Amino acid sequence: MFELAQTIIAQCTTYVRMVDIGVEGCVLPVIVESQQILLPCSVPAGYNEFDVGEFAYIDYQPSGCINFCQLGLEVEITCLNIITGIENQGKESVMNIYPTLADSRVMIEEKDIQRVEFFDTRGLSMMVIENLEAGEIDTSGLAAGVYFVRIKTSSTTSVVTLIKI
Repeated sequence: MFELAQTIIAQCTTYVRMVDIGVEGCVLPVIVESQQILLPCSVPAGYNEFDVGEFAYIDYQPSGCINFCQLGLEVEITCLNIITGIENQGKESVMNIYPTLADSRVMIEEKDIQRVEFFDTRGLSMMVIENLEAGEIDTSGLAAGVYFVRIKTSSTTSVVTLIKI
């Protein structure tokens, strides 16, 4: 798994993207949903660090100030959340399942396995195992073919393809 930078959870409600409107010095927020250009008259700390193409969440209120860009709604930005990445929500999994080309047994190395379910290619459940400690599963009762194995732990659910020979 890969790690990304921390995300600031958005408390503000308007999703904007910074756009260069073609007037020197006018990099402005545009509301992503409506494409409305906003002309900020006052801004919180961190606002001026935005580059063209970056996204943020803001809250704003209309203002009557004068802005030299003069193309959109003049606003006072009252809330700013800079998006710096996506937080990794899941735990790192070191689940090992082998072999995936199996004859009569499959090994699963994972802690806290609550449920293992084998589905055929039609989506029918062919075998269910509850509360399995890491170890061996006897697959000799399954017919030869392709199976999708859904493994559920307390924190994740994974699906693996298994070919039974």
